[in-house]
Amino acid sequence: MADLACRDDLKQGAAMTKKIMFFTTGMTAGGAERVIATLANALDARGFDVVIAMIKGQESAYDLAPGVLLRSANLSPGLENVASAIGFYRGLIRVESPDVIASLSTKSDIIALVSKLLFHTRGKLIVSDRADPYTRNRRMQLACNFLYRWADALVCQSRSVADYYHRKCKRARVTVIPNPLNTDSITEPLRGARSPLVISVGRLSQQKNHRLAIGAFAQLRQSFPDLAMKIFGSGPLQQELAELITREGLEGVVTLEGVIPDVVRQNADAALFLFTSTHEGYPNALMEAAASGIPAVTTDFSPGTAREIIDDGINGYIVPSGNQQAVAEAAGKVLSGELQPDAVNEAAAGVRERHRTDRIVDAWLTVFDAA
Repeated sequence: MADLACRDDLKQGAAMTKKIMFFTTGMTAGGAERVIATLANALDARGFDVVIAMIKGQESAYDLAPGVLLRSANLSPGLENVASAIGFYRGLIRVESPDVIASLSTKSDIIALVSKLLFHTRGKLIVSDRADPYTRNRRMQLACNFLYRWADALVCQSRSVADYYHRKCKRARVTVIPNPLNTDSITEPLRGARSPLVISVGRLSQQKNHRLAIGAFAQLRQSFPDLAMKIFGSGPLQQELAELITREGLEGVVTLEGVIPDVVRQNADAALFLFTSTHEGYPNALMEAAASGIPAVTTDFSPGTAREIIDDGINGYIVPSGNQQAVAEAAGKVLSGELQPDAVNEAAAGVRERHRTDRIVDAWLTVFDAA
């Protein structure tokens, strides 16, 4: 394949511009979708033709540059629509003729790889596992372990997931590329006093385990009576969590704030970022909090990615997953000032450097070129 490295001469005319297609399930307000939008906009700014193809939905929850084309099959979820999704994917490749296809969701990965194996669809295919492979059922694990070896490259967000595929899928060509930071969502670390506020960000679902966060906060209030907590996100457990807040006597103290854009930037003076997930891919919210210098307490969620964002004892604490007492104790250390602000801010600079958008885009382009 011709060199895809970004050079000024690539911007001189459309005839010289290479085309990249991102393939995904949808463009809802999720972490993988934000990564696609960030990469697509950055590549568009560098002079590449960019197409985003999605199976369901018709709009993107994230702003896209005018030059980024959005194409959708607008299908309903379900196995009955798999054949239609494959047909949409194959047809779009024929129309758009991308040089590289990057798939960034498990369902789209499988559709693209099945199409590649059965129908020999053109274009180099890069797939990316954005989830925790350990939480999949056995059948799905076996399917992914078999199919991913046929991709031209497999991109993982963390070393822990890459290690999994090095063991389970030895033929796969694995590269680690973390998520890029959205600069609109972060801010420079605060130099002054912090507000008596705890924030937690994530979908209101079993995976995020906000029950544990609320329980730990109830313990904290005994030692820090002026403390308040805001939980940002929406999801199926909203009513259940609201009832838990009432039972704990925390009405007006713990609030469910819904989905708010740039939540970390808007709450950059918070004293603590609390993250209690059971499993994750590469959590943007935790990364943005660390990059903005907000001290964090996070569970050691599967598959262990927290350790690639948080330096335990420096810019936060990592505690055993599901352990409410450990969460409360670590949060108490943060609120008591046991972390050094200068060390927290220095760690924030490191997070921002490792996740710079231009650096992450360069890494993706290197994978595209190698394919």
